[in-house]
Amino acid sequence: MSRITELREAYNAAAQTLHSAADAIETADESADLDALQSEFDSAHDAAERARKELERMEAVVEARESMPVRPVEETESPRVEVVSNEAVYRKDRPERSYFRDLYLAKTRGDSDAAERLSQHSLHIATSEARDNNTTDGTGGEFVPPLWLVQDYVAKARAGRVTADLSSKFPLPAGTDSISVPAITTGTSVAAQATQNNAVSETDLVTATVTAPVRTYGGISDCSVQLVEQSPIAFDQVIFSDLAAAHAKAIDEGVISGTGSSGTHEGILNADTVNSVTYTATTPTAAGLFPKLADAVQQINSKRFAAPNAIVMHPRRWGFLLASLDSSNRPLVVPNSSGPQNATATFADVAAEAFAGTLMGLPVYLDANIPTNLGSSTNEDRVIVGKFDDAFLYEGAPKAEVFRETLSAELTVRFRLYNFSAYTAERYAGENFSVIGGTGLVTPSF
Repeated sequence: MSRITELREAYNAAAQTLHSAADAIETADESADLDALQSEFDSAHDAAERARKELERMEAVVEARESMPVRPVEETESPRVEVVSNEAVYRKDRPERSYFRDLYLAKTRGDSDAAERLSQHSLHIATSEARDNNTTDGTGGEFVPPLWLVQDYVAKARAGRVTADLSSKFPLPAGTDSISVPAITTGTSVAAQATQNNAVSETDLVTATVTAPVRTYGGISDCSVQLVEQSPIAFDQVIFSDLAAAHAKAIDEGVISGTGSSGTHEGILNADTVNSVTYTATTPTAAGLFPKLADAVQQINSKRFAAPNAIVMHPRRWGFLLASLDSSNRPLVVPNSSGPQNATATFADVAAEAFAGTLMGLPVYLDANIPTNLGSSTNEDRVIVGKFDDAFLYEGAPKAEVFRETLSAELTVRFRLYNFSAYTAERYAGENFSVIGGTGLVTPSF
């Protein structure tokens, strides 16, 4: 079957489908879905139009080919071609010649000169080196330039400051390099008087100081004057947005795992005293982690005499819990919307950071800044249960500055962002935070 026959049959079929769709609309009763019928008609109309155009295009090609005069070869004559010149027939230096005009003249008027030029052109194409244009530079690609969606640039993905924002936050006072908070370590005592006129219980207060040194977290970035001034977008905003995101991440890392040395905050994981809970397991399970969480909660209840207000874990640990199944292959962590009964935990919206669900009656927050390289095999993460509002975080106003003079000889601009902050998790040392660690918190398998 020829190509043109196939296209003609395809067009006839599309036209029949279009007529059927039109008839369905005309004969529809009140119960019919007119929107659906109209949609079917529109689709059929588009298909019929495409088929018609393709058929007309192919018919035009066939007709053009058939209109070219071809001298028949005598039976006794051996066909031969003698090439005396291989110059292109249609060239810029011969503007009076037009391929499409010759095609029209040969087809409609039988112009023998036009037909001869078309024949010569076909011979030239057949005997010349083929060099198809494409989108590669050097073969036409320069005429298809890349489109840069600069306004929609892809920002660097960074973890936020979930744990830091759970702390009690205050403005950093000016004119100081540390903040000290008095703490009562031994309180007074009260007891029943043994007998009348005998001494009552006497215990003097013992106090101490909790100190949070003021730290500086900052960063700089250099770029050329040309980039700043010639960029179609405000490139300084791109730099400062990234510096701000990096600063937030650094503060959160300090609050979680800062060592207190080299200018960092002393974070929860490195506080002098926390309630340490160890989960040891060769094959970790949600059932094995659950009692460790209960232990972490009760230690705060028993020592701080106040309930913890949150659980913070790495997204991979929450994923491990979400993937856990019971003996009947039912998930242990189920959506709140399902009205669960006897669920180990529940989850709200799917989240990468911030609030993710509840466990032990406490909100669970995900923080990707929790280290995942701890333990002897450097593959453990940690789960923090705490009364996070006991921790104090003092922060000043971030300072964003631009310097042109520093590297002016190189036409370089320096961008700088920094801030002062102080943090302490030890107002109730050993009472307000429990940290779960151990081999049960190695990289989970899914």
